[in-house]
Amino acid sequence: MDNGSRTVKVVHLSDTHTFHKQYNVPTGDILIHTGDFCRHQGAVKDFAKFDAWLKQQPHPYKLVVLGNHDMDTYIPEDEDLGKMLPSASHVFQKEEVTVMGLRIFGVSWNASMIDLELPKGLDILLSHDPPKGILDTAIGNKRLGDPVLRNQINVSQPRYHFFGHVHEAWGQTVVDWSKPQMRQITGPGGKSVTGPVEEGANATHFYNGAQANARTTELVHEPMVIEIRVPEGRHLESSVPLAVQDPAPAADGAPSQSTLRNRRKKGDPAKKAAKGTQATQVDDEPQVVHKEDRACGPDSPSSPAAERKAAALAVPAEAPSKAEKKARKEKGQACKKKGFDPVPWIGLVVFWCSLSVFLWYQSSKPRAVADSW
Repeated sequence: MDNGSRTVKVVHLSDTHTFHKQYNVPTGDILIHTGDFCRHQGAVKDFAKFDAWLKQQPHPYKLVVLGNHDMDTYIPEDEDLGKMLPSASHVFQKEEVTVMGLRIFGVSWNASMIDLELPKGLDILLSHDPPKGILDTAIGNKRLGDPVLRNQINVSQPRYHFFGHVHEAWGQTVVDWSKPQMRQITGPGGKSVTGPVEEGANATHFYNGAQANARTTELVHEPMVIEIRVPEGRHLESSVPLAVQDPAPAADGAPSQSTLRNRRKKGDPAKKAAKGTQATQVDDEPQVVHKEDRACGPDSPSSPAAERKAAALAVPAEAPSKAEKKARKEKGQACKKKGFDPVPWIGLVVFWCSLSVFLWYQSSKPRAVADSW
């Protein structure tokens, strides 16, 4: 935070669908994730992996709302969501908190929108789905925004609204409430939102931060970084605790988005080098299965894989003689012969014999003589 200008740097992510490790997340004061960090409906392993990743991020405050992919069929509104992600400062259900002097209201996917009533004077609103008609256009020009949320925003008019859900509508826009028709000004598309954002007297800045593509197969957008001014006269206090930090930093930094795109175009050099290796790994590491091992299996005592594994674990000895090499070759050939399955061939022979007998029988039948009268 810049104490001179009283601005808070917010980093916004959404709809990462377990691909969040691919990010070099920018530093900031508040890390916000607006849902769909899971790939499958509320998978427990996805929650655990996301919480471990969240713990490694250096941001003092980490705020999360749950999306539709983070729900295991249904989570009641009175559920303590903080227990699901202990590394977060706060996991919203449908309530308001204060972070570094900013009033923030968050609503998760499972919260009922029927009785939603947003307070006025909010600095930031967090939700997973967008409001109706604002950055909510999906494939086929379908509007997937929530009408109740839009009506509440029309009344409360928060300064900022962060959300996701509709992958195709990533971007930013500003709505000027002082205009009779609530004029919508679309921001630049296809670029990350960085630096201070100008604020109108009666305007709401909307940010759809869905990072995944429409098919949810990869990340195609960078995290959004927005600097928000703290109103004058506010105490820089927080009603939520500081986020849990991992004392042990990650061993290797994650590649940037540009690096990932270059790898997809040119191919990963590490993967290309791994293709040419013929080394066999033992113990708990993956093992390369050679062609001659497929018939009898790599665990067969007579297979070359078993011999290679034993040789790797054994003390290096003298080079094998010609007789030993010949014996190993014969074992490999015998292993191939054992892999021959005669059943399909027997069935094919029986079929052709039966067909031949049937055709012979049909051709040997006496033909009926037509009545010439």
